Amino acid sequence: MAANLPGFYYDSERRRYFRISENQIVSSGGSTSQYNKDNIKRQRAREGYNKQLSVIKNKRQQTLEKYKNNLLNPLERAFRPIFYGKYTDGLSLQSAFLSRREDHQSHRPLSAGLLNVPNRMQIGMLANCVLFVTKEGSFQDKIAFATSRGCVAGFSSLSNYSEETFFISFSMAEFNPVLKYKSEPTDAFRTVKLERTIVTKEGSSNYLYHNVNDRSNVHTFVIFMQDLLSLKVLKVRQVKPKKNDCIYDSLVVGCNLIISVNDCCHFYSLTPEILPKPFIFLPKKGSSKSKGGSDITSLSFCIHEGSLPPPSKRLNSGVLYIGFRNGDSVAIKLKHIRKTTLLQYFENNEKKVENQTQFIKTTFKSIVSIKKLNSKGLIILSGMTEGEDTQRIIIIDTFLEETLVRKPTVSFRTKFLNVTKDTELFDVTDDGHYFIYGSTSARDGKGDFEVFSTILSRNLDYEKSENGNITMYPIRVMRDYCGSKGSESEFIHLHSASLPPRHATISNSMETATRQISLSSHASSENISLQKISFLIRREDSPYNGANILVTSTLV
Repeated sequence: MAANLPGFYYDSERRRYFRISENQIVSSGGSTSQYNKDNIKRQRAREGYNKQLSVIKNKRQQTLEKYKNNLLNPLERAFRPIFYGKYTDGLSLQSAFLSRREDHQSHRPLSAGLLNVPNRMQIGMLANCVLFVTKEGSFQDKIAFATSRGCVAGFSSLSNYSEETFFISFSMAEFNPVLKYKSEPTDAFRTVKLERTIVTKEGSSNYLYHNVNDRSNVHTFVIFMQDLLSLKVLKVRQVKPKKNDCIYDSLVVGCNLIISVNDCCHFYSLTPEILPKPFIFLPKKGSSKSKGGSDITSLSFCIHEGSLPPPSKRLNSGVLYIGFRNGDSVAIKLKHIRKTTLLQYFENNEKKVENQTQFIKTTFKSIVSIKKLNSKGLIILSGMTEGEDTQRIIIIDTFLEETLVRKPTVSFRTKFLNVTKDTELFDVTDDGHYFIYGSTSARDGKGDFEVFSTILSRNLDYEKSENGNITMYPIRVMRDYCGSKGSESEFIHLHSASLPPRHATISNSMETATRQISLSSHASSENISLQKISFLIRREDSPYNGANILVTSTLV
């Protein structure tokens, strides 16, 4: 290990010491590098994190070697029990990942025999957000993505992707005759959200595309569904906030659109052709962290179906989660919402809603996002806390009784920092067992993400403090899925990442999401249910030269 010399920085790749200065450029071997104080500080922070991650990975491999024989032998498991229970799932996932990486080259296309090898699809348009559109009925599988031109586009079939099968479902220019606020050809549109809507009644899923015109500050909400040949547009609505108002998040529940405007929730009915005046709901905050109102930065909604009667008599309940800029967050429990729309419920029960509001206690100084993990009150929050330079991500059980004063905290260690949603990558699987967390500003603006498991047994290493708090580390990073090594990853720019729904089956080019993997001889024989991960990147190295590529691989 190189000695630490004051005023000098040791470059491990060049195996030389360089003097640290304010702005001096040091030339060596025909190339130039800048060794100023800020760059050295960032480099050392990265090296520290990578070193910590390397120690964890080595621990995982040592654990695998230690327990693999006992995990294989059912007699050992039955008659000589040892403490391996918390590692069972994680070891199986780790073993499957390692064996596939050793047996197959990462640049080969995905086929029925290969699990962890990325499937790559080149996309011709500049896409900035990706969404898998699930298979419904006899329709083919489709993929949709938003572009900076204010449209949603995609391929009609993933089994036959080419320029001929590429389609543009809708664009802002096509909507100009019916739009309330017109757009210009030179306008740039920023994608705020692209996700499935929340269904309160039986029926097929629809999808919400929310963009904002950066020139005019007009927000456009498009509800679309999957059609036989393309994506069918159902509703288009526009909102232009007042001069000093800001829209931070949006949500579609049934036929209602909810948007957060400053410190209020605006409820709209999507039934009329033109959006009527909204019902404005001012939620109750649980603390006095700020004297005035605090902006609502995040909205989430969950249908609660834990203990429902037969479908014919079903009266759904649900929970609306709200996160504030000052670190407050609340859960509003709603009952019997199937009888009425969400808008009507809030209009008719405004005073009652206040009594159904539960304050969620955290140490956050600001909430960035709230995601629901399941229908039993588990949510995951991302935000910032005092004195920390990375994101804080924790799981909260909102259904726990208040009498339980001492509640252990489950948190996740990430290297990313997102002050707002503009740079945040955050997506959770339908079952809540995995999630992606990343930032488009990471790697000096190139983007990066990590994958976490919310199930303790699927983590090969975690920290547990004396007070019961648990910290879990990422199980994979973006580089594991790209198949990129060394300097190759420097040419990759990440647009977005998503976790396709479990029931989606990608035709031919990919396997079903629940295929049981065949483990190697030194792994556990337990079956592991797999899911898919997909992300959109731009590669600027030859022969890609700026091509947009969709990468799809298995999650583990």
